[in-house]
Amino acid sequence: MGKIRDIKIQVNKPITIGDDFVLKGTKVKSPHLLDLTKTRRRSKFTRHERPEELDDIGGTLHKDLKKHHQVYQESSGIIIASRFTEMARMAVLGTLMVLTLNGVAVYYEGLDLKEEVASAAYSSYESLVASGPSEEAFQNAESIFSEAQESLWFLQNQREELLAQNKTAESVNSLLTAGEELSEAGAAFMSFVEKAKIISQDLLKEGTNPPSESITAELRAAFDSDFNLALTNLTAAEQRVQGVESALFPESLKPTIAEAKFQLSELEYVFNEFNEIFPIFLRLLGDEHPQRYLVLLENNHESRPGGGFIGSYLLVDINDGYLDEMSFNDVYEIDGQYYESIEPPGEIAKLTTDWRFRDSNYSPDLAISAAKGAWFLEEEGGPGVDHVITIDLTFVDRLLEIIGPVKIDELPMSLTHDNFSTVISFLVESKHYGEEAPKTILGSFVQAAQDKLRTEAPWLELGQLIQEMAAAKHIAAYSETDHVQEFFEEWGLAGTIPAPKPREDYFALIHTSIGGNKTDAYMTQEITHQTVLDSSGTIQNQVTVTREHHFDSFAEAQLKNLLSSFGFSEPPDWVLGILGNTPNISAFRVYVPHGATLLTTSLDEVELHYDEDLDLDYFYFTDAVYPDTSETFTLTYELPFQLDYAPLDEYRLNLIKQPGDLGTTFTKIIAGDPSLTHYRSYPEALIENAHQDEIGVYEYEFELESDAHLAQLWGR
Repeated sequence: MGKIRDIKIQVNKPITIGDDFVLKGTKVKSPHLLDLTKTRRRSKFTRHERPEELDDIGGTLHKDLKKHHQVYQESSGIIIASRFTEMARMAVLGTLMVLTLNGVAVYYEGLDLKEEVASAAYSSYESLVASGPSEEAFQNAESIFSEAQESLWFLQNQREELLAQNKTAESVNSLLTAGEELSEAGAAFMSFVEKAKIISQDLLKEGTNPPSESITAELRAAFDSDFNLALTNLTAAEQRVQGVESALFPESLKPTIAEAKFQLSELEYVFNEFNEIFPIFLRLLGDEHPQRYLVLLENNHESRPGGGFIGSYLLVDINDGYLDEMSFNDVYEIDGQYYESIEPPGEIAKLTTDWRFRDSNYSPDLAISAAKGAWFLEEEGGPGVDHVITIDLTFVDRLLEIIGPVKIDELPMSLTHDNFSTVISFLVESKHYGEEAPKTILGSFVQAAQDKLRTEAPWLELGQLIQEMAAAKHIAAYSETDHVQEFFEEWGLAGTIPAPKPREDYFALIHTSIGGNKTDAYMTQEITHQTVLDSSGTIQNQVTVTREHHFDSFAEAQLKNLLSSFGFSEPPDWVLGILGNTPNISAFRVYVPHGATLLTTSLDEVELHYDEDLDLDYFYFTDAVYPDTSETFTLTYELPFQLDYAPLDEYRLNLIKQPGDLGTTFTKIIAGDPSLTHYRSYPEALIENAHQDEIGVYEYEFELESDAHLAQLWGR
C-alpha cells in the first residue's frame, strides 16, 4: 500500500496549453531516419517489449545515425496451445530446407533426384501453413515427414558416390545426415503429439475413487521418451547444418543454406523453450502435488483498479491432471464471517471503512491484486491457494462465442455472449429468484460451461482467446511459487506493470466505481495525451479526458426487451438504476512519473499520491457523469526530467491499460519546438498522421486494448 502525500491542489486558472498548444515554426527535413523499433528474434506470448535505450550519439550526425539504426516493434503473441503447431510447422520447414539443399547439391554433382518428391513435400508444407492450428495440420506434418524420409533414403543410396566427387563432399554429407536426423526428430515429435492428444482426452475430468491412472504421469512419460528424442535429433541436425561451409556452394545455393541455418536455429529455440515449460505445465496440473486455484470472478461493469468488483469466486483442486473438486462461492459469505478491522487503502476508503476480500483488487498491477486476494481469503478463514486466476465478464462473453449457447435448468432461454452479462447482473442485483438464486444459477452455469468445454474440446481456440484476453487484461494468472510466476510473466499472463525506467514518461488512467452500480457497462472514454517538447529539454503534458454515459431511452428499451425475453417482469426503477440509469461516479488515478508537477487543471480538487508498489505518482480526484451526457476534464503537468538534444534524444511513453476496461480511445499528440528536428517515430503512424498545416506536430489515434509503447527521436 503506497504512502499518501496530503497535498491538495485547488486551481481555477486558465489552462496554459489550450488552442495554442501547437508550436508554430518551420521544420527542417532530415534525410536521416532512425528506427526506434527493436525486432525480437525470439518472440514471446504478448510480452510488451520496449524500445531499448539508444547509446549516446556523438560524431557527425549522418555517420552516427546510420551506426545506431534499430528496429523496434511489439512482439507477436504465441500461445502455449499453438506451440505444438508452431513446432510442427518449423520442423517441417527445417526438414524441407535440408531436403532442398540435398536435392540441389546432388543435382549440381550430376546425380538425378526425383523432383516430384520435393514438389509434393513443398505442396504439403504450403497446405500446412495455410490450414492453421488443427488436427489436419498435424496429419499433414506427419505426411510431409514421411515423404521427406523416403526422399532421404533415396539420397542415402547415393552417399558413397557423392562423397567421392569433390571438396563439397563433407558439407553435403553433413546435410544428408542432418536430413536423416530431422526426419527422426519429426517422427518422434509427431509421436509425442499423438500420444499427448489421446492422453489429454481425460484431462480435467472429475477424479475417481480409487484414483485413476495419473494423466500427468502418462504425459511425462511421453515427453521423456518421444519429445526428448526429437530434441536430441534436432539439436544434432542444427549443429551439423550450422557447420556447413556456405562458401563451398554455388552462389545460387548460398541464400538457401543461410535460410536453412536460420530456420533450424529458430526451431531448436522453440523446442528448447517447450522443454523448459512443459514441466511447469505438468506442475500446474498437479503432477507432483495437488494444486489449488482461486478463481476470482470479477464484474468489470463495476470497475476496480484490478479489473472489476469481486462478487464470487471458485476454489478448484487439480491432482494428477484430474479435477478433484470445484466449489462456487459468494464473496459476501466469507466477508460476512470476518470481524477484524483492516484499514482500506486510498480510494477504497470511499467505499468502506473495513477492507475485505471483495475489494482486494486495489492495484492495477494484477499480480499485486491477486496476491492480496489470496491473502484475504486465508485471513478470513478460507484455505490457502497455490495460484490465482482472474477473469471478468468480457472473458466469459468471449468464451461463449467459442463454445456457443449454454442452457441451464433455472432459466427458460440459453445464455449467450449477447445476453450473459446483462442477465447475470440483473439476477444478482434484483434477487429475482431469491437471495440464493444468483449463486445457484452461476454455479449451474459454471458446471454447464465446463461440460460443454469437454464436449466441444476447442482447446486451440481457447488458447488463442486466452492470449488475446490476457493482453487486454480480461484474464490473468498469479502463482505463489516464484518460478511459476516467472513463467506467467514471461508469457504475458501475469498482468504486471513493469518497473519505471529513468527518463521515460508513464501514463495510466485508472478508475474505481464508487457509486455502487454497474454503469461502467455503458461508459466510453476518449483520452488525448498531448506532449510539448521544448528546446530547453523541458517536457509538458496535457491530458484531456472525455467520458460519455450511453444509457438513454433506447438503451433502456433494449434492456427491458432482453429481460422480457427471459420471462422477467419489467424491472423496478431501482434495479434499472443499478444496471445503468444512474450517474457513473468514479474515483480516478492518473499515473505519472514520480516527481511530476501538476501545473493546471479544470478540476476543483486534485490530490497527489505516491504508489510505493509501482514507484509512480498519481493524481487523485472524483468525477460524475449522468446518463446520456458526457463530462470532460483536463490536467497539465511537467515531467520530472528533461531531454538532452546533444545531438539527439528520445521521448518515450509507456501507456498502461486498466484491467477490465472497455471502450477507451487514445490519441497521442507530440509537438516539437521549431528549433528541433524530428527523425523517427514508433509506431510509424505517428509520422503518417503528421499535421499538414502544423509542421512538427504528430498525432496517433487507436483503441486502447492493451499496454502500448510510443517513442520519437528528436535532435537539433
